[in-house]
Amino acid sequence: MSEDEIQQLMTAILEEVALNLLAVGMDNWEEKSFEACRSGELLHLRVRNSDGEVALKVVGRDVDELGEQLVLACLHNINAEQLGALHARPLNRGLQVQKPRS
Repeated sequence: MSEDEIQQLMTAILEEVALNLLAVGMDNWEEKSFEACRSGELLHLRVRNSDGEVALKVVGRDVDELGEQLVLACLHNINAEQLGALHARPLNRGLQVQKPRS
């Protein structure tokens, strides 16, 4: 693959990772909408669920901080039951993680 193709692939993968993390963090796999604004030096992001309700709100000084806060907001919303259900879902056979040998 060319460098451009790899870059496009990684951008698409990271977008899917972010959307799946949002789905897990919101416990909602339906469409989401996003609103963003700047107030002074802060960026504000709202994520709305399919009913239009605000499910997550985060604030950051830049895109990096906003992304970090969004990940933390999603992780804060995941409960033990959800983690157990996620852990029970098998990975695709060819992608299963190999456990290190002792």
